[in-house]
Amino acid sequence: MPAVIVYHAGVTTAADYLTRREPHRTAHLERLTALRARGLCIGGGPAPDGLSADIFYRVEQPGDVTRLI
Repeated sequence: MPAVIVYHAGVTTAADYLTRREPHRTAHLERLTALRARGLCIGGGPAPDGLSADIFYRVEQPGDVTRLI
């Protein structure tokens, strides 16, 4: 098995995040599900207060994470 790098992406949301996310939510979740199926996304999700989110990515090269975020 090749060596992999795990990256943590932390996101701080905007004040009106819950309203603004709706038009994009389904596509976003489908994309994360596809990345997970390919082994590129380990997991993640929103904080209980909805003010931030965390996603963990698995890549072989440091530059690979840029195209995933």
